[in-house]
Amino acid sequence: MAEVSQNPSRTVLVAVDNSEYSLEAFEWFLANIYMKGMDEIILLHVAEQPHVPFLADALGIEEWKQEVKKVEEHVRAVEKKFIDRCKELELAHVTFKLEQGKPGEKICEVALKDKVKFIVLGSRGMGAIRRTVLGSVSTYVIHHTKIPVIFCPKDHN
Repeated sequence: MAEVSQNPSRTVLVAVDNSEYSLEAFEWFLANIYMKGMDEIILLHVAEQPHVPFLADALGIEEWKQEVKKVEEHVRAVEKKFIDRCKELELAHVTFKLEQGKPGEKICEVALKDKVKFIVLGSRGMGAIRRTVLGSVSTYVIHHTKIPVIFCPKDHN
């Protein structure tokens, strides 16, 4: 693909986690929609931090520190996986962002704040019962944003 410009004119948010579905959605976006030189990509990972007072009291300070360390290691692994892939493909204009909170809410917030043109989401592959009980990030995002959402289901091939 020919490089269109030096300054991206379109910002795209790709929600990422450590799942294969997230990577597949990112790869699908790159193969089918990405426009080199025009797209700025925001890779957004939302970490759900355990509630501090509850777990600190229940686990004790050392155990709490271990839980925090696990979350930090997980975030670094997600960032490395996606940034390494971007470097392999020589993609310019890529930013990795980390937010804490409820994934659906944070995806909508960041997309609005950063004025993205669309959001790319992959499926976590939950079954119907689990999705009904726990809710779905993609369902939340689709129903709570006015920004177009590209949803790559688990079996999109």
